[in-house]
Amino acid sequence: MLLCDASLAKLQENELVIAPIGEDAIQPSSIDVRLGDNLRIFHEGGDGIIDPTRRQDLTVAKRIPEQGFIMEPGEFVLGETVESVRVPADYAVQFTGKSSLGRLGLQVHMTAGHIDPGFEGIITLEIHNVTAKPWRLYRDMWIGQLLFFKLDSPAERPYGCEGRNSRYFGQSGVTESRSWM
Repeated sequence: MLLCDASLAKLQENELVIAPIGEDAIQPSSIDVRLGDNLRIFHEGGDGIIDPTRRQDLTVAKRIPEQGFIMEPGEFVLGETVESVRVPADYAVQFTGKSSLGRLGLQVHMTAGHIDPGFEGIITLEIHNVTAKPWRLYRDMWIGQLLFFKLDSPAERPYGCEGRNSRYFGQSGVTESRSWM
């Protein structure tokens, strides 16, 4: 079951799942989230081959300046949400981009939109400019939305529990791939 605005407000009030929560963030069936200050930009280092089985130095940290960060056509960067999210054991969350940004050629989350019960931390975003024009990203811009789904019962082994390979539990900023772990 997808939660509506009244249920989202009650969940937020009783369990504080998103902090800080922006003014007017609760929408009819989602909670809007904003782009944080930091990005990770891919660079030309290493042997030129991305190998998910080993740790590699593929990105450099970049803070979004006041005037915004210019993404070149086809560029891919990692970003972060301003908001930290805590998903209760009896919920799952889906991150999706804002349609108004998608209609301008910005893909905000390309593959990993599912957020497991028990996840806590900042959400790392996969941002791709698919247009032939540069795109300007700003800190605190509305970047996506979270859809909360009530599970039929709480997860028995939520994300972050002992024995799980919860690579991104508690992440506090833009986090590169940990596929090698």
